[in-house]
Amino acid sequence: MKINDLAQQEELGTVGRDPRWAIAFKYPPIQVATKLLDIRVNIGRTGSVNPWALLEPVNIRGVVVSRSTLHNEGDIQRKDLRVGDWVLVERAGEVIPQVVKPIVERRSGTEEVYHLPERCPLCNTPIARVPDQAMAYCPNEACPARNLESVIHYMMVMDMETIGEKMCEQLVEAGYVKNVADFYRLTRDQLLALDGIQQKSADNMLKAIETSKYRPLWCLLFALNIRYVGVKTAQLLTGAFPDIDRLLSASSDEIVKVPGIGPKVAQSLYSWLQDEKNRALIERLRQAGVNMQDVQDTVTGPLTGQSFLLTGRLTSMTRPVAEAAITQLGGSIATGVSKQLSHLIVGEDPGSKLTKAQKAGVPTHDEQWLLDLLKEHGATP
Repeated sequence: MKINDLAQQEELGTVGRDPRWAIAFKYPPIQVATKLLDIRVNIGRTGSVNPWALLEPVNIRGVVVSRSTLHNEGDIQRKDLRVGDWVLVERAGEVIPQVVKPIVERRSGTEEVYHLPERCPLCNTPIARVPDQAMAYCPNEACPARNLESVIHYMMVMDMETIGEKMCEQLVEAGYVKNVADFYRLTRDQLLALDGIQQKSADNMLKAIETSKYRPLWCLLFALNIRYVGVKTAQLLTGAFPDIDRLLSASSDEIVKVPGIGPKVAQSLYSWLQDEKNRALIERLRQAGVNMQDVQDTVTGPLTGQSFLLTGRLTSMTRPVAEAAITQLGGSIATGVSKQLSHLIVGEDPGSKLTKAQKAGVPTHDEQWLLDLLKEHGATP
């Protein structure tokens, strides 16, 4: 369902790539009973230990479901799921299989309470649990599962067309790709030695690898698999540090001053960048010709160095128009309230950002103040 007004669509904008002015309508999910045969785990690219359910295959609206994510150990305990239970399963959003709850009245007493393994099932490293965090982690950066997931993540983010997950598995198993920098050392002969690869496929893969060198710096930063650094965070960071060397030399205090970057993200990034193995990886990527600079032009002007955030409804212009005028003068648009925010612009019916800004001591201004500021510098929308 979509809002049928282009001006309102523009004002509502998007979050990442998801429009605020459109939403999918889906019918209530159908729940089907089946048996929970086992609970197993896989290891994610950041080391997260992700439990999943092995189910007795069951047909849900034409799709046979035999496995489902279980999120984390806390979710399993909250739902009181036990191995051997009869459970209700649905396809959340008509797509993703999800175990809803156990059918307690069908228990026989043979069901087993589940606990995460104490050691990683692939590298035998003791599992680490962080206080106040739902996820448990394999801390071994050399874990084969973590390494494979990191390679797949890099391939996808750097848009290496024609190389898929199965090919990444073959490359890792063959020893051709031990870390992501090895992509740029692959040869045609190595690719042709793999099962099912013909010359045209090999040439297309090499072309995709070469093209990936010219992706924006924020793509590389996201692709490097640094905990808490997603797409938006990477874009904020490269906006403040437009080349990798400036980021490598930045302190944790300098990183946290970037609008929208919190202490947890800053410390995680700083620690990753200070690790000698990671610095060596970046140097190998540099030597391979991977782009290490922000390709976007930095706009400077009278508002350079000042960050703005808008909340509430503006009456004289849409929010995108106001943000464009601010950035035209060199200002930056923050993603959230922090002590480093320079200005909060408050429109009608402001949300919780106003309260947060007042608690953080951030200067707040009304819409007229912004209009006067833009008019002063010749950028009135």
